[in-house]
Amino acid sequence: MALHDPEAILLALRSQVTSCQLSGDLAVATADNEGRVEGPDKAAVAFASKMLTVYRRGEDGKWRLYRDTWNARPAPAGGGKP
Repeated sequence: MALHDPEAILLALRSQVTSCQLSGDLAVATADNEGRVEGPDKAAVAFASKMLTVYRRGEDGKWRLYRDTWNARPAPAGGGKP
């Protein structure tokens, strides 16, 4: 399987932002994610996670991704259909 093959892997994702806070040149956002990954054999695996993302404002005033992390939580009922 070639990773660049667009038909090799399908990712369906739903992300719900749960909070967003701003302090100076840093912004922190949290989100709940759920979805499914389908491989070339069409077998689907459901997943769910919580995410924490930190953005930093640069000297040019643009916001850029600074840090991003997540952790797994129990998969949603119903097979993770976003």
